[in-house]
Amino acid sequence: MGGTGTNQHTVPQTYLKHFAKDNHVAVYNKGCSVFLKKTRSVKSCASNNGFYDAIDANGKQTDIVDRALDAGLDSASTLLKKVDEFCSDAKNHESLAVLCPEEKEELACYITMQLLRDSVI
Repeated sequence: MGGTGTNQHTVPQTYLKHFAKDNHVAVYNKGCSVFLKKTRSVKSCASNNGFYDAIDANGKQTDIVDRALDAGLDSASTLLKKVDEFCSDAKNHESLAVLCPEEKEELACYITMQLLRDSVI
């Protein structure tokens, strides 16, 4: 993610990379209910210039939303990997005690931010 006016992703590149082949993804046109014939690079897909820019109390353009989302991405990624590794081990399927209460709260906040982020697309 970047500063004000920069190309900001509506869907995090971290998510898109999991669906990519050779760093390109198939793009679905929801309005026409068809996939586009050409794939697009992860970097150029699902993004708009200044998408998360906001106006602060002084009327100045700011990237505070973008920075907040960016700040939560690393810790959320670590927590999701922890859950994935835990669930991959068959003996752990009986227990959900992989995250402590603080980690659950942090992950819940990040998921909420993502849901809010996606609701404006």
